[in-house]
Amino acid sequence: MKKKQFHYTLVAYLLGTLAYIVYFSLRHSILMLGFGIATIFMLAYTFLFFKNHE
Repeated sequence: MKKKQFHYTLVAYLLGTLAYIVYFSLRHSILMLGFGIATIFMLAYTFLFFKNHE
């Protein structure tokens, strides 16, 4: 249960980070491609964890 709660928190954090990247890139016209790709990769890895453990 504690492991699952950690991963839910991680998903919320990564989605917040992704929203920050989108906002920052639209507001300040700065492309943060590497940071965005790393965040999407971590989200995919976390969703893969959920898929394999349910």
